[in-house]
Amino acid sequence: MRFAYCLCAALSVAMPAMAGLVDTVTSSGNDPVVVNGAIGAGEYAGTVSGGGTGFGGPVGNGSLNVGMTSTGVAFGFTNMGNITGNSIRVYFDTVAGGYSELSSAAGFNETNDFGRSRISRPASNGLTLPFQADYGWLISPAFGGFQALFQLVPGGDGSLIFTGNGITQAGSPNAANAISESPSNTTYEFVIPYADLGISAGSPVNFVVVYANNDAPSSAFMSNEGFPFQGSSDNFGNGPVTISNFDQIKVPEPASIGLLGLLAVAGLRRRT
Repeated sequence: MRFAYCLCAALSVAMPAMAGLVDTVTSSGNDPVVVNGAIGAGEYAGTVSGGGTGFGGPVGNGSLNVGMTSTGVAFGFTNMGNITGNSIRVYFDTVAGGYSELSSAAGFNETNDFGRSRISRPASNGLTLPFQADYGWLISPAFGGFQALFQLVPGGDGSLIFTGNGITQAGSPNAANAISESPSNTTYEFVIPYADLGISAGSPVNFVVVYANNDAPSSAFMSNEGFPFQGSSDNFGNGPVTISNFDQIKVPEPASIGLLGLLAVAGLRRRT
């Protein structure tokens, strides 16, 4: 039985890498996440590392739990500080194609809509991501607190496509919103349906979390805080910013699952 226990543990830990891809969290694909604003032991497949204190550390000093449920990708932010005046951005690489450069020159020029424009350019002089991003997700205390997921499409006002119709969120003490205008919550939980990210259950998800002020794209200013930590001791400011590190959530490949299962059976047989 000791071998079987080790097998289960191997499916739930974050595996660090040395460059580019920093943390890989491997999930069973059926993590028992309950979106209630409180994170219990064993809910999420694992955690990813973060850091930075450029805006005082409300994000960089926090923790990020991630996993995959039967319906979607789960994010649980814990030990968060007050992010009033700023917003969290999460960029996803989930499908073929996408965009690594978020800049005016690359066509990301949203200006009218708050959510679209803050996803369009978190640094006024542009952000280069470590992968071809397909979606951007904003978590903000603005307007009483909200979150919104968009498909990245260049082309000016209205070009980003809202896709986050099915996201489940929770936050205590205000259960209706994950975040408020003056956030006192320290834990935010979300499950993003696979379809909202253009994928089906079991598909790998690459992501990076950055943190920036709520200024319009013309003066947007980025902190050095995020998941994973990009290694900068200073804020990224107006940029242009290039970040190199990202994290991944995945389930084991079918062949790997089969092999692990055979090894587990063989181990149990040797004990009988």
